[in-house]
Amino acid sequence: MLDTCLSNTGTLESVAGAAINMKQYGLEQVADRFSPEEVSRSNAQINGSILFYDIAAVCRLAIENFPLMLEAINAATGWDLTVPEISEIGRRTVNRLRVFGFKNGLDPALERPSLRYCSAPVDGPVAGTAIGPSFDWMRANYWKHMNWTETEGRPLPETLTSLGLEELIPAVWPEK
Repeated sequence: MLDTCLSNTGTLESVAGAAINMKQYGLEQVADRFSPEEVSRSNAQINGSILFYDIAAVCRLAIENFPLMLEAINAATGWDLTVPEISEIGRRTVNRLRVFGFKNGLDPALERPSLRYCSAPVDGPVAGTAIGPSFDWMRANYWKHMNWTETEGRPLPETLTSLGLEELIPAVWPEK
């Protein structure tokens, strides 16, 4: 749900959790899929790597083996990309999309689930578990781990610079 509300691509931009093998991306596996801290941090950490599936025009539902996809891309292109390099390519894309959103009227106040969507299910395996009470904290923590402002999710100038996107700084920081 966090990814659905904060994604630049509609949904499934960074979705992380117990269902994804985070270790294949060089990241720590989520131990508690209901932990607001773990879920928000892991979604920020994996954002970029997961988006690379879209960049490479590969269906992430058809291949869940990221190293194998990387090996295939390297074989087909003659490149020698690594997981960190692919993550950075994806991270640049995530930040470009975020800047595009701000340039076109993105209102971070709307990046939240509806009351019904964030309410607790009444039955099933997650009965009684609601994201609503912790959503604002999770969103701020996600933005912090993305190296964006924690209040609006604006990419920080140093974040854009570190990704070679300094030309985008005036779009989200016109005063700079």
